[in-house]
Amino acid sequence: MRRLLTTAALTSLSLAVVLAALEVALTVGKPESTYAAWHAASFTYLEDPETDWRLEPRAYAWGQVNRYGFRGPEIPPEKEPGTCRVLVLGGSAAFDLWKRDGETWSDQLRQRLSQALQGRVEVMNTGTPGYSSWQAARLLESRLLRWAPDLVLIYELYNDSLAFRHDDRQGIIEGWRLNARANAIGWPAHPNAVLDGLALILPRSVDLLRIRMLQLLSRRRLAENARFWWDPSLSGRVSPVGLGFYEENLRHIAGVLSRHGNVPLGIVTQATLLRAQNSDEERRVIHYLYRGLDQAQLWAGYQAAWEINRKVAKSELNTFLIEAQTQIPPRLEFFHDEVHLNAAGSRCLAEVVADGVLRRFGGSAASGVLAEGHSLPAPACLAAQ
Repeated sequence: MRRLLTTAALTSLSLAVVLAALEVALTVGKPESTYAAWHAASFTYLEDPETDWRLEPRAYAWGQVNRYGFRGPEIPPEKEPGTCRVLVLGGSAAFDLWKRDGETWSDQLRQRLSQALQGRVEVMNTGTPGYSSWQAARLLESRLLRWAPDLVLIYELYNDSLAFRHDDRQGIIEGWRLNARANAIGWPAHPNAVLDGLALILPRSVDLLRIRMLQLLSRRRLAENARFWWDPSLSGRVSPVGLGFYEENLRHIAGVLSRHGNVPLGIVTQATLLRAQNSDEERRVIHYLYRGLDQAQLWAGYQAAWEINRKVAKSELNTFLIEAQTQIPPRLEFFHDEVHLNAAGSRCLAEVVADGVLRRFGGSAASGVLAEGHSLPAPACLAAQ
């Protein structure tokens, strides 16, 4: 027994010496924390039973994700009397990537509507990087109705275009679940009692351990995800199934809102740098490989998707259309890349969406014409003040 204890003590001492030496070496050779820098600059996600993944609530360099996993300040489900509440659905373009809180198009939309309606307006941005219309529909149905929205806007197409080539509906759903595993960062990225405790003693060593673990998890998951979305066996064409799945999700969202008190749905067609012919400079920021489609095929897919937007808006009773893609010029002066807007683009989109909403519900449009051939009463908070 004494020999065993002695051996254990020597082993522990040796390990401590090695860890101490490693800590000293890392402190000298890498004085800045790699993990802290990564964590500050990155999105971190949590697995979610309803939408597969969601943003981790915390402070980020660009702003705040609230306790519900949405961008911006806490907006409790209970709504104050007289408040006009607008929900925004979508992916990173709705989230408005690379903008600080207060600079996004949804924040500017709130300011414009508040001024025009002369009342309290809340715009709740539930856009989440990576979400398609599939996640947006599930999020709305499972979680968002308790916020009692007066209007819902969806700004989504780019992520759905990843499935344009796929001709198997169930396969597309499985692909999004693969994407969820790629987005759901592993446990080393989140608060952990063991790692956080060790980091108090060996900050550099734990920093290195966390980064290496995250790299390993990410590499494996991203490779699995890429094999599905970049499958070279798929033909280089837009599939009716992929487009049909997009339409199905839009109609599902409209149906949910109809059953929930005829809440209006505004489909905001997604603006893009893509057009029939792009310059070489523009083509360098368009993600052809990511979709497996060339210029003509991708352009045909977008045109077909925009036509779906128009068709759904005309046929669903509580739905109307705001054609942002015809009003935001497809030029680099408005875009950060193919689909994400720069500051000028976000200002332009806020103006286009505010104008579209007010035309439907304000002034002479107070009767609430929501789609061609259909009329419904406008929500009281959106009618002319």
